[in-house]
Amino acid sequence: MAGSYKVGVALSGDKYWDRVFKELPKRVARKVLSQAVRAGAKIVHVVAGQLNGAAIRELRATRPDLVLTHYRNDRHQDHRLVSELTWNTFRDHLILEYEIAKYEGDLGHPNVFVPLTDALARRKVELLMRHFPSQSSRSWFRAVTFEALMRLRAVECNAPDGFAEGLYGRKIRL
Repeated sequence: MAGSYKVGVALSGDKYWDRVFKELPKRVARKVLSQAVRAGAKIVHVVAGQLNGAAIRELRATRPDLVLTHYRNDRHQDHRLVSELTWNTFRDHLILEYEIAKYEGDLGHPNVFVPLTDALARRKVELLMRHFPSQSSRSWFRAVTFEALMRLRAVECNAPDGFAEGLYGRKIRL
């Protein structure tokens, strides 16, 4: 990866994050995107409830090369709101929406795939399990759930190592 890239990560938050782990989403994003960070990427995160006029102006000024946000059809109301606010804030940017396997059953049909190595897929699951303790009591929050979704997405894109991320690209300018 040559040059410096800015990656915007839009994450929703709740009282748990605000009270206990204010910087956790940024640390998780840095770990997950560690190679990009080592190459000069800047991670910007948004916590739901803190997106006001000043924050929007600051975010727009970062001019990120890539913005990651929740899938627009996510049935969790906070996730859906963050996705809408992301699209309102970043109108001329590459935005990819990610999916989260959960009880609501709102997985869709992604149109952007990123093949993952076995090691990277396992690292992702390890980080999710470690850094999101507030979800550990949820029946869907299991390592096998995340591995299964990555395996399914790998089938859809013929990923060589059997793991892939599925993302949604609504509007991509090449």
